[in-house]
Amino acid sequence: MSQLANPTFKELFTGYEVLWDEQVRLKAESCKIHSDGTFKAQVAIDAKLNGGWQKVLTPAIINFSSGAARTKLSKDLKERVPDIDWYSVVELASEELAKRFKQGDPAIELWADVGEVKPPQYLIEPYIIKNYPNVIFGDPGSFKSAFAMALAMIGCLDWRDNPLQIRLSGKEPLRILWLDWETDEDTARWTMTRFKRGMVKDTFPIQYMKMTLSLNQELDRIKYQMDETKANILVIDSLGLAAGASGGNLNDAEPAIRFYSALRQLKTTSLIIAHNSKSQDVKTRSILGSMFYTAQARNIWESKKVAEPGDESTDIALFHRKAPPFDKLRKAHGYRVDFEPDKIMVRQQDATTVREFVEGMGTQARITTALKGGAMTEAELTQQLEASDGSVKMACHRLKGKGKIMKLPDGKWGLFESNYKEE
Repeated sequence: MSQLANPTFKELFTGYEVLWDEQVRLKAESCKIHSDGTFKAQVAIDAKLNGGWQKVLTPAIINFSSGAARTKLSKDLKERVPDIDWYSVVELASEELAKRFKQGDPAIELWADVGEVKPPQYLIEPYIIKNYPNVIFGDPGSFKSAFAMALAMIGCLDWRDNPLQIRLSGKEPLRILWLDWETDEDTARWTMTRFKRGMVKDTFPIQYMKMTLSLNQELDRIKYQMDETKANILVIDSLGLAAGASGGNLNDAEPAIRFYSALRQLKTTSLIIAHNSKSQDVKTRSILGSMFYTAQARNIWESKKVAEPGDESTDIALFHRKAPPFDKLRKAHGYRVDFEPDKIMVRQQDATTVREFVEGMGTQARITTALKGGAMTEAELTQQLEASDGSVKMACHRLKGKGKIMKLPDGKWGLFESNYKEE
């Protein structure tokens, strides 16, 4: 009977893979500890026979807590492949899998500035931070889902010199798994095709899943697809439906907490599309529903659009509403979108060239934009910006401290020459 060396364990999104000497491979998925303390998993086993992997056990639910169940499994496997010590395989797998699953990730000792210290990484800067929940929210029709598709195109193609002037930090193309609660695969494929025809020669792939149940209810299916596709970014379209928040419970904390708890179990990077919470009259808005949707996200951008019915071009801007813990709020980013019946083209533009976008910026950004037209007094700035005297005065002195503007001999504020050009 063949004696196998100690196995190696690999953690999967769906569970664990255990490998003995390239001879036996056990995959345990949907691991669960039940209320009575029993540990069960869906198990599949392959063995290397005649130079190739062959199925020895098709996926079956195994109660690892039952000695009788383990003994029966060992005997069944021995009848199929007699030359392997299946009893040792099953017993060791049972003990180690239960221990790893129950313990989860171990506590580790952290030291400041000791060993290899890596800063958080942007995969697509500044919109998608690795291993973080990133959110783009906005009004219906504000181009947020289409913009996410443009980001997916840039990431999948590893397109460094893209006209959106968006930076990629990775060393290889990204792999996108698109979870769609809003439309269907035909719509997604058509949007992809319009971007391809309008902007690039090469086609690009995304992995697509049409969703109906909440993220929490679909965890096992999503984990399986992440293992199969090797996806490293989830796009979730959209948040309310993915959280299972419908009817009158949009403002309840429970769906939001349940959503982010499920997302944390996936241990991956996510870009979440969400809707706006307030009316157009409110300058600074937030994600629709409970405050926990905003509190648990780590990088939030608001998408705004300016267009008239029938226009073939649209101006959009993304405003940074929540910065990650390690970074500052970024300036607004503007884009010009041109539509043709079978094409979409997007390019970067200065957000301050669109009056409606300037009105939604902070006081400092509005002051520097106003001063591009010439020096102004604080009173003139207050009148033009329709802001309070105190906020303009404070913003001017902060801009002076940053070296952005200067006080002229006549008492007016003006830009330093270097700031006439967009940074």
